[in-house]
Amino acid sequence: MLLLFAFLFSCRPDILLEQDARNQAAQSGLTSKIISLQESAHRSRILPELQFAKQQLTNKTGNIFGKVVSFGDSISIDTDNVIYIENGPNFHTYTFNINRTNPQPNDPVENLLLSLLPDGTYKEFLFSYNLTAQEKQKLESGENVDLKNKTNITELTKGTFNGNNQLGKSTVNCGFTTSIYYVPCCHGVHNESNYTNDIPGNFSNWNTCSCAQSGQEGPGVYLISTYGCTEVAEVIAPSEGGGGNSGGPGGGGGDPGPAPEPCVAAASNPGEVGLVDGNGCAIGVPTQPNVGNDADDRTSCQILKDNTDNVIMQSKLDSLQNIVSINNPNRDSIETSITVRKGKSITYKMNQTPKDIGVGNTISVLLYNDNLDIAQMHNHPEGYLPIFSFGDIVTYYAGYKSLIPVRKPVYISYVTSANGTTYAIKINDTSFLDTLFAGLDLDTAEGTLNADLLVRKIYKDYGGDEDASTQTKAEKLFLDVLNDENMGFGNGISIYRKDGNIWGELKKDSNGIINKTNCTL
Repeated sequence: MLLLFAFLFSCRPDILLEQDARNQAAQSGLTSKIISLQESAHRSRILPELQFAKQQLTNKTGNIFGKVVSFGDSISIDTDNVIYIENGPNFHTYTFNINRTNPQPNDPVENLLLSLLPDGTYKEFLFSYNLTAQEKQKLESGENVDLKNKTNITELTKGTFNGNNQLGKSTVNCGFTTSIYYVPCCHGVHNESNYTNDIPGNFSNWNTCSCAQSGQEGPGVYLISTYGCTEVAEVIAPSEGGGGNSGGPGGGGGDPGPAPEPCVAAASNPGEVGLVDGNGCAIGVPTQPNVGNDADDRTSCQILKDNTDNVIMQSKLDSLQNIVSINNPNRDSIETSITVRKGKSITYKMNQTPKDIGVGNTISVLLYNDNLDIAQMHNHPEGYLPIFSFGDIVTYYAGYKSLIPVRKPVYISYVTSANGTTYAIKINDTSFLDTLFAGLDLDTAEGTLNADLLVRKIYKDYGGDEDASTQTKAEKLFLDVLNDENMGFGNGISIYRKDGNIWGELKKDSNGIINKTNCTL
């Protein structure tokens, strides 16, 4: 859900402000993605802002949603899962989740928003969302939540600490005017006309939209919030002799406080200054609720089962097997890959582009990695090794290394073959491959080729893949490779086989016999 908020310094009626926000949202080039701060091109500028914000928040005590909130030293700012939003090349925001050491179920969701200013600095805002545990879970699952009357915004103001170390801020005491903006899917099939929310969290059949499942633009619902207010410094203590009322929309008389900041000057392209109205005044800064990502402590068996229970994900894997099956008279003779990305929803990207990896006339398939991936899948047609090849290991390792930290514990690679077998591998420890690939840049063709050659040599040391056409021979070869010292003596990567709907880990005992330990869940 995209929340647009605006500090409005105008006497125009709210209805016009609301319409401006809707129009600009519709016309804007807003894009959103989750990154780690390490990936940010603005990292050197962001770090000092985070240090300042952490200091301010550490000393903050306030009343939010009727609750006394004290941050103290119990907070940290999550830099691994950051929502980065752009509107054109010259405007962006960063939204960080604020974590507490001992969170309570009814604590608000707290975000730090950094919004780029024309001079290259950032405005800093504390966003607090008063959500139930169920609503938090929905956001974590990529569902929309109605944020009306559940949002509190505080601007963090530099250099305004008083003697008691209370946070200086601008009060936000003017209510939100909210409107809903619907974004149709890439085919225009799912739109405002067939959106339903009769049951909380239910979005009709939007979540099965073929656009979203193929990695294209799916349908969306955005809450656009605008409000009019003047910026009034928080009163820490009343001055002697009393004082007037603070002004604001609907307020009566009194000193309205400091003059508001002038609106942003009109730019040649509205995208250059964020969301602006027809007069060039800033009317909105975009953010999305960032609920963070708790560490995923599921076992490998649980992850495999959950993925199998996901009807859409399992259907993708089944389709890969069906198109190369020896029982299919029109079976493919080339590989197909699918990457599974989990952002605000789970999306799938299929590819059949052949890839000559430059080793022994070996043809593979291009596989597009994303730092939010949770799985990669591909198939092996008839005549191919019916298990993971040396190139598959390199591709899986490269994908794993590109992930944000919270995705790594759940990242699975699948291969399904013409003979009907389906396997999965999961990385447990990369240190052995880190050593093996030291000095190689896997983002380059040369680095990938050299990595392929290193792993191919290990395969050849155990007989190569020339005589590994049967399931038993292929499994023996692959387990020999995984047990090699360069691969971690069997501790670096685990392999699982799916028989029916039952996954189980494969291991080879001291007598060379392969055993499968079924997952029991």
